[in-house]
Amino acid sequence: MAEPIATPAIVDGTAPRAIRVTATCDTFRRAGRAFGREPVEIDLDALSQAELDALLAEPMLVAVFVADVED
Repeated sequence: MAEPIATPAIVDGTAPRAIRVTATCDTFRRAGRAFGREPVEIDLDALSQAELDALLAEPMLVAVFVADVED
């Protein structure tokens, strides 16, 4: 399991459990994962701090914290 990561404390009144990532192009890879125009939700427990930082800093990706992971 990855080490705990620093995240915003609250998203819409709830602690975030995941990050939703969408690429601004057809395909893009970052942090060992592939992204496209369809959103991908990743449980924060599955990411290291370095991976999260890379996703958030990447200008080719739109990444937002979400409180609930979609099934």
